[in-house]
Amino acid sequence: MTSKILEVIQLLEHAIGPSRKLDQAIGIALEILPTKPFESDAPCERLEGMYWVFGRKDTPNGPVEERWSRNPPFYTFMLDARIHGEDIIGSSEQKQIEGQPVFWVAVHRMPKGKMSIAGRGRSEALARRIAALKAINSK
Repeated sequence: MTSKILEVIQLLEHAIGPSRKLDQAIGIALEILPTKPFESDAPCERLEGMYWVFGRKDTPNGPVEERWSRNPPFYTFMLDARIHGEDIIGSSEQKQIEGQPVFWVAVHRMPKGKMSIAGRGRSEALARRIAALKAINSK
């Protein structure tokens, strides 16, 4: 999972704004979305405003039923579309320099004894997701 998360962090750091493709990339990297497209005849159920697709995955202990969301949360659009385990303790807009784009910085709290991790992005939501993914990747 580490290399997928690193790739997504790089995509987010270069993003100029929110994107559903980036939201999907986050979901795939965190393994909450399948990596292959959904099949049209897959059984589907609507739960809590989202569609879930059910499938079977073979594991060493036998087949396991899985549930995937068709639509990832709006990670790059909304501040409250948090990644599981996200613990942002602060965020701030950097002072604008004439001719330069505005950037945001967010800081993710780490367990006691570890230094907090910061993320920098073109919006507050992007900065928060970058910091959270860096924290997940460092575990």
